[in-house]
Amino acid sequence: MLWFTDLTTPDPYYGLPIMCAAATAGMVRFGSPMKTGLHKTILANSISLTPGTLTVLVEEEEFMVHALTRKNAEEVVTWELAEELAKIEAADENASADAPF
Repeated sequence: MLWFTDLTTPDPYYGLPIMCAAATAGMVRFGSPMKTGLHKTILANSISLTPGTLTVLVEEEEFMVHALTRKNAEEVVTWELAEELAKIEAADENASADAPF
């Protein structure tokens, strides 16, 4: 079994740094087309409900997401749910503009 008995001695094979780099969590910022707080909240909560991801910050049109791996963090940027929510938000705006009152 592989185990590091003394972390103060140099690792000639760079095993520990490689393992730490592979397990590094990822952080990503991305913009969102959502304008209303409701749709931003739905997106932020949906990201946080996805295993291994957490919405850290929502500021105006920018989201900051923490993920267990950098790959997972980058996948959040191209998530289809954000596009679907933007379509729903646009439909809601059009429906409220057509309302007679």
